[in-house]
Amino acid sequence: MGDVAEYCWAPPTIGDPVLIIGAGCTGLSIAQGLKKAGIPVIVFEKNAAVYCPGERDWNMGLHWALPILKSLIPDSATAQLQSVQVDPNTPTKPIDTLAFLNGQTGELMNAPEIPNFHRLRRSKLRALLCQDLDIRWNTRLRDIVFEHDGKSVTAVFEDGQHITGKLVIGADGTRSRVRSKLLGADVAASVRLPYSATFVQAKYTREKALFLRSFHPLYLASPHPSGLFAFFGLQDAPEMDKPEGWTFFFYISWPSSLERQDEEAAKFGNKERLAQVKELAKGFTEPWKSAFEWVPEGQPAWHFGLTVWDPSLPEHQWDTRNGRVTLAGDAAHPMTYQRGQGLNHSISDAGTLVKLLSTQPNVSSAIEKYEIEMKNRAGDEIRYSREHPPARVTHRPVKNCQEQQLSCPVDPARRNCKLSRVNSSDIEKEREELKRRQAKAKNNDISASVEDLPSSVKLETRREDHLCKRNDVIGCGLAGLTVSIALSKSGHQVSIVESAPSMLYIGAGIQITPNSSRILRKLGVDKYIEKYCVEPVDLRMMRWRTGKILVETPLKEPANTQYGSPYWHIHRADLHRGLLVAATELGCKLYLDHRVVSIDASKPSLVTKSGKIFEGDLIIASDAREVVRGKPEPPTPTGQMAYRVTMPAKALKHIPELEEIVTVPRNNHWLGPNGTVLSYLLEGVDKTLINFVFTCDAEGWLPEGVDQRPGKMEDVRNRFRDWDPRISIMLEHLFTHEPLPGWVHEAGKLCLIGDSAHAMTPYLAQGAAMGIEDSAILAGLLEKYPSVDILHQTLQIYEEMRLDRTTKVASASINSRNFTQLPDGPEQQERDEYLLAHPGIQSGHKNIRSQTEFLDWLFGYDAYKVLEEVR
Repeated sequence: MGDVAEYCWAPPTIGDPVLIIGAGCTGLSIAQGLKKAGIPVIVFEKNAAVYCPGERDWNMGLHWALPILKSLIPDSATAQLQSVQVDPNTPTKPIDTLAFLNGQTGELMNAPEIPNFHRLRRSKLRALLCQDLDIRWNTRLRDIVFEHDGKSVTAVFEDGQHITGKLVIGADGTRSRVRSKLLGADVAASVRLPYSATFVQAKYTREKALFLRSFHPLYLASPHPSGLFAFFGLQDAPEMDKPEGWTFFFYISWPSSLERQDEEAAKFGNKERLAQVKELAKGFTEPWKSAFEWVPEGQPAWHFGLTVWDPSLPEHQWDTRNGRVTLAGDAAHPMTYQRGQGLNHSISDAGTLVKLLSTQPNVSSAIEKYEIEMKNRAGDEIRYSREHPPARVTHRPVKNCQEQQLSCPVDPARRNCKLSRVNSSDIEKEREELKRRQAKAKNNDISASVEDLPSSVKLETRREDHLCKRNDVIGCGLAGLTVSIALSKSGHQVSIVESAPSMLYIGAGIQITPNSSRILRKLGVDKYIEKYCVEPVDLRMMRWRTGKILVETPLKEPANTQYGSPYWHIHRADLHRGLLVAATELGCKLYLDHRVVSIDASKPSLVTKSGKIFEGDLIIASDAREVVRGKPEPPTPTGQMAYRVTMPAKALKHIPELEEIVTVPRNNHWLGPNGTVLSYLLEGVDKTLINFVFTCDAEGWLPEGVDQRPGKMEDVRNRFRDWDPRISIMLEHLFTHEPLPGWVHEAGKLCLIGDSAHAMTPYLAQGAAMGIEDSAILAGLLEKYPSVDILHQTLQIYEEMRLDRTTKVASASINSRNFTQLPDGPEQQERDEYLLAHPGIQSGHKNIRSQTEFLDWLFGYDAYKVLEEVR
């Protein structure tokens, strides 16, 4: 027996709770049932949240235990069961068929009818079952203490908590710690079987997804004559009309001795596992052959050896200590998956346990009766599945199917599992349905796979407690301040470490587009900056020499009406000051004149030039690119430079030619050979300003290695003497960075943000916007997944969510430069004629600043809606 402590603790009070270890589907179903019955219950879960980044997710079949689940959960949850199916848009049929195909030939072998067959995503089902329960996250069991009164039990946790109740239910999965405490690690260990399996989840192009789903909208099984077994099904279909967004879940299992499993485990990584299962799939029929063939190299593969544990065996009997401890679900009876019985038995455990605890005169009697029923039922299933390996799950080929019924070792009536006998006409109907769906898939007809139903209900995974609490932000720039504000508003402690000795009113005008103003307004920064903002009415492009108007693209109206957030011009210093005030009012601590000289990314910690050490849970570097990358990475010259100047608008008001420029809020662009000029108005602290930016080729104008220096008006006049005389300018050299392959340090506690991650050219005015987006996404993920234990995975999700978008924006900015800086000649003339003939915003416009599709993608981006979709 296991080593279970016997200490003396304070006696429990009346109404002591049931303590459930494990917030899986079993534990949560029991908790819901007990709560419904008026029995106090607390759930303890070792993980930090209902779903953590990088955690495996899968789907499960529920059929004969469906009525039991409905009896346990509230009516409001029952009404949401459809939303947790792998495809919420496909209604559950009263009677559905699970088709078994010959793995070699594709011949339909069997299609047993199963009533109310639900295919549920585990993560979504758990999220549903979590509602309104007392769940203690990030709480790992250390010990179980049985009190001398014979009536109470105390669970001791690794964080020092001691919680006393009347019953501990171990529902903590296949590797149950409760089971190990009761029986000892050796006896409690699952029994390994000579079978292996590799699972893959993948998305495909629209055409490929339709083809794969044409075989069945939800699921298929396939025994292979060589002894292999395969399953193919849907994992997630958030939108029925976007097959490219569907995720498929499929596996192949095969005979493999324990010795071979050990040998492979010692030398196989993900690459070898994926190659192994891809090779096995070559001998399978469709859809497995193509599904595995189309999986890209590097796709994560999930491999394990099959195991079971039979609770009915004499050597597996545990002492309930007078009904004070028991096991349920996979903790009591881990079983193989190929018959799809695991969830059904787990829900049956929950139903039996809740019913007996609600009706029996005492807990001891309830647990005794529960274990007799559970051990007999689950033991039968485990023995049956061991005697019938995966490849024999259908037992007989279709030619004998008139006499065939899918075997159930437990009385089908007791399970409410009426599996109908299949006759030859049913088989022919199923074959014809397969042919029909496949034919539609070839024609790219989405109706081949799904019904026309409303969009699915998406469950949001959130946490209220914040475990990653202390954050050090390097750099007090726009991105550094924005992420500090976002983190502070969600309860984090933030220290901002800045090398500058003071905050000066520096910089020039910047543009805040709807995708970033939306975030600033959400964070409440708008109240500090809105009075300094100007909303440009439109974007005007003109010829460089004459000022002839080529095109006018509206900005103010579509920003507010179509994208729901304003387009602002603001002086960088005014935005920076507003962010700084907001950050300090929220409690962020600012350390000026603290240049970082070294970083230990593994702790993480940083040391400044004064010797001060900052330690926290995460370092966010908006100014430490080389430390994160681990090597010097000088910026890549773009071959261009920029002259900038900001001056009071009233200084130009006496010039008649400039009246419109200095009075009408507009984004003015002059397009010229190898250069562009930009002007727009700003609202300064006490006066209206006008900001000018000119970009042009840098060759011969700046020494190599010099990135900025004061400009001389003589140089300015010489370079632009032939341009529109309304232009004033200043000088600043322009750099960009090549897109980085990664923004997260390998230690998983340090990441890049803003310009340190993706410095870019100014031709789309997105430099600040991308840093603000980074801030919202990173802070939102840390709020959603706050555990330090999964911080590395959370940062990897942040990188994955941002890297592709910022790279595309940087590339689009360069493309915009190429479009606007054509040298005078036939190509320039063709461009100008096109702009004159295509005013405003249009679909497919050659100028991406006027292209509907690009602007929708750029300005329509809502970081908070994107975060809601992260699961």
